[in-house]
Amino acid sequence: DAPESDNPLFKTQGVRGLSRVICFSPDHSKTLPELPVDRIRGVIDTWNEQIEELGKEYVWVQVFENKGETMGCSQPHPHGQIWANSF
Repeated sequence: DAPESDNPLFKTQGVRGLSRVICFSPDHSKTLPELPVDRIRGVIDTWNEQIEELGKEYVWVQVFENKGETMGCSQPHPHGQIWANSF
C-alpha cells in the first residue's frame, strides 16, 4: 500500500491488477515479426481474447512485446506481456 500524503499534489488509493506473460513460440530465438503469419495471427487472437476477458474486470489493459535487457526484460527470450489494473 502507498503511504498517505497530506500534499495536495499526491493522491493515493488502492489498486488491483495482474500481469501475464505470453511466449510467442517454442523457438525462443524468434521475435514476433520473424514468425510465420499463422503464428502471428494466433498471438494477435490471444491478445484479443485476453483484452476482452480482462476488460470485464479491469478498466486498463495494456499489451506489449518485451524483449532485451534495455527494456528491463527479465527473460532472455522474446515474449509479450499483458498488464491490467483497476486504476
